[in-house]
Amino acid sequence: MPSLIEQNGGQPQKQPKWIPIFMDRSFTGLYTQRAALHDPSDVITSKFYGGRPDSLWSGLNIELTNRLTLQRRPGLVPFSSTTYPSPPDRFYAFHLSDGTIRVIVDTSSTGFMAVTSVDTASGTAVYHGSFGCGVANAFVGLNITIAGFANGVNNGTFPVVASTATTLTLQNSLAVSETIAATAISYGAVYWDR
Repeated sequence: MPSLIEQNGGQPQKQPKWIPIFMDRSFTGLYTQRAALHDPSDVITSKFYGGRPDSLWSGLNIELTNRLTLQRRPGLVPFSSTTYPSPPDRFYAFHLSDGTIRVIVDTSSTGFMAVTSVDTASGTAVYHGSFGCGVANAFVGLNITIAGFANGVNNGTFPVVASTATTLTLQNSLAVSETIAATAISYGAVYWDR
């Protein structure tokens, strides 16, 4: 007759076919340069005490669990596919009022980005070029320094209103249309929405 626990959905006290494997010790540690076909114990330990089945062979992708068993180490996923123009200094988690978390990546600078042209301003000016880290408005709120245009009103330091991988929309109401090789640089942080 099944027990009260079994009547309420519990497993039988001893399962008929399978028994969970449990190793009650994991103190041997890592043994390198050992034979692959037997454990690293001596003859007496192997014959009378069960050997050392808890030893790690090479330790690659293996970790000790809370149950004192060996388990494959879980893999890691890359944080993002973004290539930063300079190595990140720090990462910060910024909690927004809508409940999402925005990750702020602090870099020493965005590096020199290539600017190819600027459109005539209508309140803001759109600069065209290659801004790899600017996707999804990553530069919004930063000040970008533009240099290299022949017309002086196109150069200067301006706040970013919007950004993509190919355009920067800056608060420069005096910009005039010009096509020339110029540069843009910003010191500060870029964010990455996860």
